[in-house]
Formats: sequence, structure tokens, C-alpha cells
Amino acid sequence: MMREHLFSAGELLRLNQLAPDSNVLALQSQGQADLFGESKT
Repeated sequence: MMREHLFSAGELLRLNQLAPDSNVLALQSQGQADLFGESKT
């Protein structure tokens, strides 16, 4: 729909026609990336 310029992303969001990719959500729930390493105190 977006490639054919029928609707924009915002319009699809308002119409509840967009959903997150379940595979990406599953990968994100496996663990959080450690951005700063372990804190050494």
C-alpha cells in the first residue's frame, strides 16, 4: 500500500493497519545489548 502511494505510514498507523514484526520482537526479548560494558567500581 505504501509502495503504491495509497497510504502513508502515519495513515496506516491511525487505521491500526501496521503491526510490529513478531520475529524482531522475539529477538529483542532474548536480551538487552550491553552498551557500556561492565561497570568497574
